[in-house]
Amino acid sequence: MEHDELRTPLKIVTTDELTRWEKFGPEIITCTILGTILAICIKLLACLPWLYRPQILEFLGLSDTKFPFILDLLGLHFGHASFFPHWILVGSSSVLITECRRFGFRRRYRDPERCSDAFLERVAQAREKIPPAIQNLLVRHGYKIVAARQLLTAVRSIYPAPFDSFTGYCFTLLRLIIVCEYCKPKESWIPGNNPCSVLAHEVGHAVDNCLMGVSNQSRFRLAHKKDCGRLNETEKSRLAYYIQRMSRQGRGEAFSEIFASILGQSLCPEIEQHFPECAKVVRGVLEARFKASSWL
Repeated sequence: MEHDELRTPLKIVTTDELTRWEKFGPEIITCTILGTILAICIKLLACLPWLYRPQILEFLGLSDTKFPFILDLLGLHFGHASFFPHWILVGSSSVLITECRRFGFRRRYRDPERCSDAFLERVAQAREKIPPAIQNLLVRHGYKIVAARQLLTAVRSIYPAPFDSFTGYCFTLLRLIIVCEYCKPKESWIPGNNPCSVLAHEVGHAVDNCLMGVSNQSRFRLAHKKDCGRLNETEKSRLAYYIQRMSRQGRGEAFSEIFASILGQSLCPEIEQHFPECAKVVRGVLEARFKASSWL
């Protein structure tokens, strides 16, 4: 059960504070290679003043002539006592180099495009409308809000897709709730939807994930199928985003929009009217989890 008292508010960051993820892997590989080179140099330098100390050479793995010198130097002498010390040295060197490069690495690969300060303030105001119990839940699961100029700016290094028309997205894997200042539904960029409604919808996706995927559980699947069966063709066309061939994605969108409606922030005010069985399931789950909450 979550408490109504806000413990730690959801953190809001901008896209220039996000590390460009496609550069993260190469950077780790680079630091590991540099750490290995540094470890080899340390071993070579250690040999110079201790040429007449066999025990030191033995510890470094450089005195046993049964194996090629290069294997000992690279720490590939598996049966030797120096094997683990060598790779501990490599790991320590790699971590040291990573930390030394970290600040410059982040500055180099952060996205310079960021939202306006006015939009950042609107997102902060929208966050205040998210109930404390929900914020506590999301903070405990590691979520944060990203205020972006446009969605492609925030996700192009994570998931390449034509996201220009989107004004928000929830990356459950990375625990990012993204709200965008601009979108491009057709040929030109225009201001996005109300940040309060967008944030409430994307928070709904995050809550769905935190509650073990309610939208994919059998009770919600049955409710969604039942509600979709009641819609006429006109309604199905208008509400297609919440149906999507009754797929998992469609159920997830329906759950999130119903959640936004419960918060009074839905862009589709009639969502609960058209999906009454789904709304009943969502409200039941939330009431069971947040019994002490006054916002339900």
